[in-house]
Amino acid sequence: MRRNHLKLSKLVASVIVLNSIHLFANSTVIAQNRDVIKTVLSQSENDQRAIYLRTLLTNILDATVKDYGSYTIQNSEVTMSRNRGLQAIQEGQDINVYIAPADVDWEDKTLPLRIPIYKGLLNYRILLTNDRSMGLFANVNSIEDLKFFELGLNSQWTTTKIMSGLGFKSTGGTEYDNLFKMLNAYRFDYIPRGMNEIFVEFPGLNNEMENLRIENTLALYIPLPVYFYTSKQHPKIASRLNDGFKRIIEDGSFEKLFNEFFHKDIQRANLQQRKILLLGNPLLSPQTPFDISEYWFYPIEKAVK
Repeated sequence: MRRNHLKLSKLVASVIVLNSIHLFANSTVIAQNRDVIKTVLSQSENDQRAIYLRTLLTNILDATVKDYGSYTIQNSEVTMSRNRGLQAIQEGQDINVYIAPADVDWEDKTLPLRIPIYKGLLNYRILLTNDRSMGLFANVNSIEDLKFFELGLNSQWTTTKIMSGLGFKSTGGTEYDNLFKMLNAYRFDYIPRGMNEIFVEFPGLNNEMENLRIENTLALYIPLPVYFYTSKQHPKIASRLNDGFKRIIEDGSFEKLFNEFFHKDIQRANLQQRKILLLGNPLLSPQTPFDISEYWFYPIEKAVK
């Protein structure tokens, strides 16, 4: 009887070991199959835009779990300039997804998902200014009038390329926070910020930089959608983002998320009461999806050239 008991114990132990090996192997396969999204969601600790971007990215990935499996989002702790981001996304190691405005160079060197993340809110720019310059813009009626004022821009932004091509001269570097500090220190008169940016950024900035103000008479129209760019080294992730984004558009959850985050900011922008200067964007790719109306937010038709 004791001998039989020992044999049974050894058998049970063997089964447990085999099951453990099987479970470990399965968990290893699952881990290997999990998509790891490596990205940069913010440009500094003060960059509040990351909240919307992470929520959107999570919703897109959640919509594809059934077909693509589980995932992990890894937000880089290292901020990257725009040029460094392009290099990193091409390599596909430190990051494999990057979020940036439309740029033909980026679109050629990566796998772009041409669905505007903000539905085109970045097209409408409101001027972030300071208390000394605040009252100077009310008499601006044309693009030429605006060129008299000193402009602050990140030297690597697509907006900088556009406005430079239109004859604007700008001051600035590559650091997100420093640009606002320079405006606060009266180094220039304004920074054009998207409707999706200025009202999110301002409260935090103004706590540290009390000279900053939101100008209330002008807006600039610069067509510039923001896209997800995926490394060409990771086509599966690109396919997953494409499928997931289209699904949340179709089921209405993207529109709901957009309204949750930006409805109040759209109202605060009060575009109907602003003079809108049409700057345009000659650098856009012919593949920009203006023909797909559900991708875009159309606030008003009124504009001043």
